Amino acid sequence: CNGVLMELAAKMPELIALRDSLYSDDFKAMIKEVTGCGELSDAVDCATNLHTTGCHLLCHDDVIGTRKVSFIIYLTSPDEEWCADDGGALEIYPSVSEGTPDIVPYKTVLPLFNTMAIFNVEPGV
Repeated sequence: CNGVLMELAAKMPELIALRDSLYSDDFKAMIKEVTGCGELSDAVDCATNLHTTGCHLLCHDDVIGTRKVSFIIYLTSPDEEWCADDGGALEIYPSVSEGTPDIVPYKTVLPLFNTMAIFNVEPGV
């Protein structure tokens, strides 16, 4: 299994470099400074997703275990200007009560190439 992973890693050096940067102490220090989240564990949960036309995620919180911060890195095409009519925006909803989001987002973030959305994860908020 490890040989297969090494073979895949050799084919994607840029992706491996990005992963290594996200796992670094420098990145962790930047996240702590930007978010004010306090101390972070060494555990990093990283996943990739590809959403094509018509795909979407249901409204959810990112509360998993002791997670304090979530981030999304947008790797959309640099050759195509993204606009609100294209859809795909990250929508952040305030809570109207514990565990119940409002129906109107208070923040909308377009998935623009080479940008990152970073947000604190707070259970029940």
